[in-house]
Amino acid sequence: MPSFVLASGECSYIGRLSDGLVLVVNIIGGVCLGISSYMQQLCTSPTNEDISTEMKVKGDVNFGGNSVWSLFRRWRKGTVICLLWGFLVVTSLPAHLLLNGSIGIAPTWLSLQVSVVYQNMTSQYIVGDQLTWTNISTSQCKNTLFQMAEADYHNSDISKLTVVVNPSPGFESTLELLGYNITELSSPPTWNTSESSLLVDGIVTAQNVQILYCLADTITEECGVVVRWLPLVIFSSAITVKAIVTCLAIHLLPHFKKRLYNNLGDFIYFAVLNPESKIPNESLVSKRKPSKSYMPANGIEIRATRRHKPWAWFLGISDWVVYFLLICGVAGAWVLVGYYLWMAGSGYTFTWTETDFGLNGVGAAVISMDWNPDGSNMLTSTDIFCAVIMANIPQICISIAYLLFNNQISRLWLEREWRSFYLKRKLPRTGVESGPGTRSSRWLQLPYMLSGLLIAVSICLHWLASQAVFLVESYQVAFQGMTIILYVMPLPAIVLACVWTALVLTITIIYFLPQRSPMPVMCGSARVVLASCYSLVELPEDGIMWGDITISGSSKRKAGFSWTAGAIREGELYS
Repeated sequence: MPSFVLASGECSYIGRLSDGLVLVVNIIGGVCLGISSYMQQLCTSPTNEDISTEMKVKGDVNFGGNSVWSLFRRWRKGTVICLLWGFLVVTSLPAHLLLNGSIGIAPTWLSLQVSVVYQNMTSQYIVGDQLTWTNISTSQCKNTLFQMAEADYHNSDISKLTVVVNPSPGFESTLELLGYNITELSSPPTWNTSESSLLVDGIVTAQNVQILYCLADTITEECGVVVRWLPLVIFSSAITVKAIVTCLAIHLLPHFKKRLYNNLGDFIYFAVLNPESKIPNESLVSKRKPSKSYMPANGIEIRATRRHKPWAWFLGISDWVVYFLLICGVAGAWVLVGYYLWMAGSGYTFTWTETDFGLNGVGAAVISMDWNPDGSNMLTSTDIFCAVIMANIPQICISIAYLLFNNQISRLWLEREWRSFYLKRKLPRTGVESGPGTRSSRWLQLPYMLSGLLIAVSICLHWLASQAVFLVESYQVAFQGMTIILYVMPLPAIVLACVWTALVLTITIIYFLPQRSPMPVMCGSARVVLASCYSLVELPEDGIMWGDITISGSSKRKAGFSWTAGAIREGELYS
């Protein structure tokens, strides 16, 4: 059997249970994605040797995020680290796809059993248990029959249905033309399953039949939470291999045994330990576009100002590629909303979840794949896995967006930390214990609270995607024969698109708003940090600040880090 039933019961309860389990697996996937992102940032963090080499060759080192371009600059010397980074990405992106595909809801359905009784035969043939059946009005009965015909002659909550009709000329001939045995109308009803579909067709298509009412033997629809083997096994295997490989890499690779520099405090500490790496006479120079050759430190005089070009001016090609992909994600989300609305049709009422699962569900696209325990039309685990991938492709897109967005937020938070040193004495924060004059923290770029918020947003988006499109396995009673159904719900997709649009719009505003600060724009540039540390000989135990550090009597004004500093004089030249 491709899936196994974890729990079963009344559908409203099972529906809530399924939603809760999907939220739990998305939390697991979000945590796995966050841990993987942390490891990827460690892979991209340069060592002492990497910084010295890149400063000599390129004149600058980008830091402060999960930047693949910075990592692959070191491909020749760090091939194994590059491959490890790629392995972490490849094993992280499908996590939500597999986890969301491993849990699903499975409603049951009943075969059609319908019989017809003429009005003048009710006292003779409507006896016994039928007297306690639910009486359905004419309009409700017609709707029920139409729904049965549209749902391939299946239903979810009616075991047997007796249709009381008023015979009229031509009705019997209509039934005979469709192959229905008219003689049974004068005999007790048998609710023959094999003839019920013909009977329903006859009643639905006949123009001259008058339905008086119906009697329905109703039951409570049963649903189940199913666990799909193949996606769960693949995810479990992938996360196990990933944990083993990561553990071995941390303990065996030389990269992780060296001091890694990944945040602002680390580079300030690096500058103090390596005075030869400091950049003279560029104290107010913002990040420059990377050049193909070494950028000599010949000195650049800059007139102090609080107005700087927008953040977008300092972005590199890779940052613009990321921004373009995020914009494409917004466009894709709204295209998906339009497609889902088209799939749902004009009758869609913008409900959040589908209350009538199975073959009668609104906005459901039924895939023609059946599984039967007797081996006929066998639906294999591979078939279900292909359907799972089709239903959860948006999950991969959201995982990619999380990694890209996390990188951009990390860079912006790094800039915030950089500007917080202006005229405020603080201890530089380093990734590991670095001695007096520093404070260590285990987080790299983003505080735990902000990292948790980003992971929570990611989990929310993944959960919305799981509500917008999901796979349903519809079973016969006792969870036997199965049909796969793909549901699309436009309202969760609309909320997902709105949240994604708001996030991209926020970062767009940040990109293009003019920046106001007396400090140069650092934007993850090690060169800017090293230039500000030119006069810093040691790290005082009570911290450092950034500002005007011009020595009394000097003809040239200087800015940078020191134990004490004054305000930058706007309009003055600084070198």
